[in-house]
Amino acid sequence: MTSIFDNQGKLKIPSMAHKVQLRGEVSSPFVAQALYCKEGHNLLDAANKVNNLPSIHLLFETQGGEKGNIYLSPMLGDYSKHIQGPTIYPGDKVTFFCPEGKQPLSVLGPCSCAQKGDLVLLFLTTEADINQAIAFCNVMGCRRSMVLQATEIIHAMRLEG
Repeated sequence: MTSIFDNQGKLKIPSMAHKVQLRGEVSSPFVAQALYCKEGHNLLDAANKVNNLPSIHLLFETQGGEKGNIYLSPMLGDYSKHIQGPTIYPGDKVTFFCPEGKQPLSVLGPCSCAQKGDLVLLFLTTEADINQAIAFCNVMGCRRSMVLQATEIIHAMRLEG
């Protein structure tokens, strides 16, 4: 029998990058093939890859007013990223913007994390349909992200809160 603890005595937690469970089914990891801001601008960037996949390119601004570019993995559960600009530390809350239209991303509502972040939305269609969106927290290091219909996201937020 394998141990649930590593050789340092820490609990082993499986990586979400390998399998994602949605609606009771175990499936392959969700990899976004298209993502858009509320204005319909494409956010996937084939020129800047993260783990050999086109990245999600966003602009960000820290609470101190510093600005930069961030390239996120398009795979749900993979928290890999590349940052061009100021250093962002775990726990820092940032505002995300569309790199083309420079508008802030839509906010679904508050995240239940300790840093009181917001769940921001990326849309799976150009119509900015909240029923087809990805929600993730704007606090660096918060792992709350989901690909669900809006009613399920709101239900999940209520369960956490």
